[in-house]
Amino acid sequence: DWEMLILEPDVQRQADAAALAEKYPQVFMDGRALERVAGKHVPLYISEAEPEHGGIRSFLPDHHADGVALTTSVGELCQGQGWDAVDLLSMNAPGVDKDILEHLALSGLRPRVISCAFNESWAQQLGYGVPELVALLQRWGYSTLISEWHPRYDGGERCWHRLYAPSRQLPAAGGWGHLIATLSEPGFARL
Repeated sequence: DWEMLILEPDVQRQADAAALAEKYPQVFMDGRALERVAGKHVPLYISEAEPEHGGIRSFLPDHHADGVALTTSVGELCQGQGWDAVDLLSMNAPGVDKDILEHLALSGLRPRVISCAFNESWAQQLGYGVPELVALLQRWGYSTLISEWHPRYDGGERCWHRLYAPSRQLPAAGGWGHLIATLSEPGFARL
């Protein structure tokens, strides 16, 4: 048995999550934003140029506030669902992913696998990048891998680039993809 909880604070994108929740009884949709502290009302930022890249932190030059989101934390979500363990935490939360991971460590919850989206082009605006996230996860005993896509220029097609251990290299300046962390070492060292 499995259950999945989708958090999507952007009203424009909630319809896709709600459709999944309607189709599959084990999928639940929540309109709150994931953050370190639950119960706050925070601005929701959107971008006209890149509508898929919104969130509760401003990190693009054309981001502007367009609504308000109520926050929740991983601990509050798990308590509300009656979960005492999480197998997979997958997040795409630019600007708050580091806060979420730090809160996760304090809560004592240790997902078996964590997938965290990254975009190194935004790293300077956010004040941290993949090296800081990797160090954080490795301190807590996670093995890490990076799945990187080629940088996109002028709205070009998405093209996968490589899978590698961050101990060997780091993402390219415009690289983006997913940082994958596991509690067990599934042979990453052989890559």
